[in-house]
Amino acid sequence: NTTCLSLTLDSGQLIILDWQRPILGSPLIDEYSFVKSFGFKPDPPSMLMGSFVQIQWLADCAVNWFPEGHKTYDRQTKQHLAELFEAFQTIKTNITRM
Repeated sequence: NTTCLSLTLDSGQLIILDWQRPILGSPLIDEYSFVKSFGFKPDPPSMLMGSFVQIQWLADCAVNWFPEGHKTYDRQTKQHLAELFEAFQTIKTNITRM
């Protein structure tokens, strides 16, 4: 994933290094990971979108690209599911208050 550690300055130009093969995954994964790497907590709709895209990518990796990493994907998917639950709860609370 692209994170704040992926930034470097070269001859006055800001360069973003993306270590993944961008042809395989959605650019939304990098955008979401990049923003989160700065310590920002995404708003609930963004968290929903980011978590769904991440879970889809992990499932795709397990089936099509890198099946040997499935144990790691399971752990990461569990983390994203917790974020989804938190976002749903926040949205539900906000709707109830309306």
